[in-house]
Amino acid sequence: MLNSPQRNAPTGRPQGPGRQPPPQPSSQFDQPRTDSYRATPPLLGYQQVVLPLNGYPPNERAIPVAQVLADTLRVNMVLASMLFDDKMHDQRTQLLRGLGARLSGLETSTTVSQGRDPSAYVLDQINDQQSLVILAGGTTVLGIPGSVTTDVLRFAANPFVIVGPNVGTSWSGPIERIIVPLDGSEAAETSLPTAVAWARFLNARLDIIQVLDPSDQYRADHYLADAGSDVVESGYLEQTAIRLHSANESHSANESGTDHRELPALRPINFEVLHATKAKRVESISSYVGESSNRVLCMASNGFHRSGSMVAGVSLRIIHHSQVPAIIVRS
Repeated sequence: MLNSPQRNAPTGRPQGPGRQPPPQPSSQFDQPRTDSYRATPPLLGYQQVVLPLNGYPPNERAIPVAQVLADTLRVNMVLASMLFDDKMHDQRTQLLRGLGARLSGLETSTTVSQGRDPSAYVLDQINDQQSLVILAGGTTVLGIPGSVTTDVLRFAANPFVIVGPNVGTSWSGPIERIIVPLDGSEAAETSLPTAVAWARFLNARLDIIQVLDPSDQYRADHYLADAGSDVVESGYLEQTAIRLHSANESHSANESGTDHRELPALRPINFEVLHATKAKRVESISSYVGESSNRVLCMASNGFHRSGSMVAGVSLRIIHHSQVPAIIVRS
């Protein structure tokens, strides 16, 4: 087992108030770019699960999720923390070691750093491709109110897992279903390669879902009078499932000769159209996902916004309402 690196002050941090996120990636799934499957090698090559904590008890709800994922990936877990004042270093280290001691059968280590920017600290952890970061999210991350969660959703270069405030400590895995909300936009579809990689690695079922507004005038004029409207409605999801399988088969053929372990083929994809008004779509998704301990969401950080003008808004609401963890992919 590889030892976890002991990090000091974060180095990869976003810039000041005028900072801009990295360039938006293209997500034409029919002709994926060379790096559109970039999530696959890190997923198979994770060397540790990192859980940032600061002693704020509500954040400890992420521990069961981190434990399940560390056990699933067969890696150790690092309990990490950032302090504004290094005077608390020994006390914080003792706290983290105490939490780690409760995780029987799992190799754990701790790292405590000093810094002033919690957003940069978390991003530094996520941007290490060998680390899968688990965050206790919601309105705060690391117990610090403000824009930390939004910053992480906007600027994280690699996928990470976020545990919202309604995910109970009873969530225990194993992960058997991965649910991907889509809206027809390229931004939302950027989560698909990561979802496929996780589904193959875990031999889990992949669900893709879309929420349509029954009061939408265009649909009322063109589809609802059609006896086959359900088929028409699901056409986008069905074609997406076909493209996913086709792209995955092509990618799998190129895996021979690599050092990746042999992965199972992608299982048949389930697709489902949900009906709800735009005001109720988050609740509709949360209801579909339910509270089962064997499910996770996988979604883009700013899906559901074709213009991209409201970064992370709907994603934050889904995280807040959902009773299962979410794998987040920057779009």
